[in-house]
Amino acid sequence: LVAVESVALTDSGLRALGLTRSEVRSTHPWINIKLAGGGTLQRRIDDRAPERNMRADLYQPGGFDRRLPDYADVTLRH
Repeated sequence: LVAVESVALTDSGLRALGLTRSEVRSTHPWINIKLAGGGTLQRRIDDRAPERNMRADLYQPGGFDRRLPDYADVTLRH
């Protein structure tokens, strides 16, 4: 995992983007995370998140960034 680059998605999040686990393992696709307050983060799918709901977990080894919103729009980057 790489700080400021890696993200984990739930299986339901992968399905919502039209991806499978095997695609993610072989190609590590990138996503755009459009923040509600403006701006877009670009991240590579490198891991799976716990399946409680459709979500993306940003890899942040330095700790949680409270400046980021709880919700954002996620799209596959082409």
